[in-house]
Amino acid sequence: MIKLTSPYEQCPSYETERLLLRLVKESDAKELLECYADPDAAALFNADNCPHNFICHTVEEMTNYITYWLEEYAGRGFVRFSVIDKQTQTAVGTVEMFSHAQLQKTGVMRIDLKSEAEKAELLTELLKLASSHFFTAFDVKHILTKAVPKATVRIDALLRSGYTAVQDNAVLPFADYYMK
Repeated sequence: MIKLTSPYEQCPSYETERLLLRLVKESDAKELLECYADPDAAALFNADNCPHNFICHTVEEMTNYITYWLEEYAGRGFVRFSVIDKQTQTAVGTVEMFSHAQLQKTGVMRIDLKSEAEKAELLTELLKLASSHFFTAFDVKHILTKAVPKATVRIDALLRSGYTAVQDNAVLPFADYYMK
C-alpha cells in the first residue's frame, strides 16, 4: 500500500498548462498586493471564521499576512497556495485549503483572485486542478467553497465543475457555499 505524504510534511506544487499552485512565499507580496488591495476582488473573498479580512494597502501589510499564512501552515492549520499565471509569471491570487476538523472528511477551499483573473476559463482550470489533487492530498471526500451571489462568473464555473449549492446552514453556519 502506498502511503501518501501529508501536504504539511512536504507541500506539493500543482500545475496545468496555464497555472501553477505552490506554497505562498514572502517574495509574492508585491504581486499579491494587487489582489488584496483590490476592493472588487475583496468583495468576493471568503473571510468566514478568519481573524482578519485580508484587505491590504501596503507591501508590508501583505508580507505580514503571508507570514501569518506560513505560520498557520507550519502549525498544520491550512495550506495557502499562490496561484501563478504561467503566461505572465505572476501571482494572481491565492487558494487556501484545509480539512475542516468538525466536518468529517470535508475540506474548505478559499479562492482569492485579483479582478482580472476572475474569469471563467481560469476559474474552471483552477477548480479542475483542485479536484484532481485536493481530495487525495487532504484526505477529504467533499470540498466546500464560498461564492457570494454577485460572484456570477465563479458560481457558473463551480456549477459547470460539478459543485452544487449548499442550503444555507446545512453544513456550516455561513451562507453562499458550494460543495463537490
